[in-house]
Amino acid sequence: MIESMLFNPQVAPANNGTLVPSPYKNNLIKPVKPLVSTAQTYKKQPAKETSQPAPAFPVTPALVSAKITATPAVPEASPVGTTTAATKTVQELRSPVKLLRELFDRNQFGRTLLGNPDDFVSFSRPTQEATDAYDLSVVQAIRHNDVERLRSMLREGKSFNACNRFGESLIHMVCRRGNIEIAAFLVQEACVDVDVRDDFGRTPMHDACWTSTPNVSIMDLLVNSVSPEMLLAEDVRGHTPFDYARKEHYEIWYQYLSGKEPDLQRRISTYGSMR
Repeated sequence: MIESMLFNPQVAPANNGTLVPSPYKNNLIKPVKPLVSTAQTYKKQPAKETSQPAPAFPVTPALVSAKITATPAVPEASPVGTTTAATKTVQELRSPVKLLRELFDRNQFGRTLLGNPDDFVSFSRPTQEATDAYDLSVVQAIRHNDVERLRSMLREGKSFNACNRFGESLIHMVCRRGNIEIAAFLVQEACVDVDVRDDFGRTPMHDACWTSTPNVSIMDLLVNSVSPEMLLAEDVRGHTPFDYARKEHYEIWYQYLSGKEPDLQRRISTYGSMR
């Protein structure tokens, strides 16, 4: 067979060792052995017999009692029409997002804002100067809560209207970290722009709500520094700042907005009359 292949390159071995026409010219193809199924060659080996039987595990009354005790009890289903404590808590959860919309809806200028708040909110775009001012020294001072170092930088002429290439500003970072002292320094002393967004559309208010512990002081600082419609500003997914709040913090934010309503109504009317 090999000799025939050497002199006739137009044939190739089939699966059973015979020669069939080959699509490859001038190629020497060695014959292959016929494929043999593994199932045909495998023979199950009989299990080895052991001379000693497996020891029987003694079942004692104490063991039976322990097994019965360890079996978890199945909770009884609640009767139809009743409300459990957990369900009642979810039903009574008061949303700050809903309250805020109701608060704006009670104001004639606020109702206009509810249609599309981004039509009335202006945001500062990051400049080359802002990205250049975002350096390691200022970031480290903020992370170490070193307000005296920040004041020293301010006296030296350092600009704190700084952001990284993703548009995240220093005030974004501070609001997310929840340090009221640094936040107050940036807003009241360094006079940074608070009406800023990152490339995801998040404002500092989004970051102030996006914390493990509610920080009402920082939110109050932001609310008093910008126009009230910033509270309705949406990110690229359509989420407002209080959509970022954890549900276990809803009641805290709800009470904050409830107590803030007279001031917010006044600010909504003031800013609305200026347009």
